[in-house]
Amino acid sequence: LSAYSQRLRPDYSGALADYRKAEALGSERDLRLDIARTLYETRDYPAALEQINRYLNNKPQLWADGQMLKGNILAQRGQHEAALKSYKRAARQYDYLDKLQFYQAVSLRALGRSDEALAQLDKGLKRQGRAYFQLVYLKAMLSYEQKQYQEAALLYQQLIERRRGWALPLL
Repeated sequence: LSAYSQRLRPDYSGALADYRKAEALGSERDLRLDIARTLYETRDYPAALEQINRYLNNKPQLWADGQMLKGNILAQRGQHEAALKSYKRAARQYDYLDKLQFYQAVSLRALGRSDEALAQLDKGLKRQGRAYFQLVYLKAMLSYEQKQYQEAALLYQQLIERRRGWALPLL
């Protein structure tokens, strides 16, 4: 149980302190993306945005990863139009990632652009990737919001069918 609870509550403040220490010691590795991710996980979105902008200004190797994180930070701040711009930049390299379609759909939904959100979800669902369950869940929510109750019920049922054993490891 202890290992399980630690996985649920990683020590982001300790990680951030370690990254800052390594950065101060002149680490050969560029730690700005790691620091930005850690700040994001601690929900310090203003500091995370500042850090990711510094990272992106130096045209890093993991530029698309930085753009995706920037989109997530902006979305958490309610800046969904700006988030979509970052996701679009990330898609130049990572258009195949279904997680990216999920992030875009979340922002499109927040902006009231449900039809575009559904198109992104369908694009992501075709890939049958790691974000499959998140994509189906969001599509079910959008279907319900659009009063397509039968479609929503089928999607929720699909989630239940595919994830029947999800709770067994907790018993």
